Amino acid sequence: MDEDKLYAFLGLLITAGHLTWNAKNYRSFWDPLYALQIFSATMWLTRFENTIRFLRFDDKTTRSERRKADKLCPISDVWEAINKNLERQ
Repeated sequence: MDEDKLYAFLGLLITAGHLTWNAKNYRSFWDPLYALQIFSATMWLTRFENTIRFLRFDDKTTRSERRKADKLCPISDVWEAINKNLERQ
């Protein structure tokens, strides 16, 4: 996955969260009758599904120990980096 595709993926996740669609099944974002076209115009559903399935930001072997102190440990490093970048804006 190149940088542009990663940014597109993250942008779709942020858009879904902004629209408070986080409780919906992500497949509904590509529904031609109800979803915004931004989702289908940005990437195919299968690419989104594969990205959700395979993209990882942490070490799974140490996750259970780190989770005791940090419930967001699977994404905490990425979350902190995003917040630092947003603060600079």
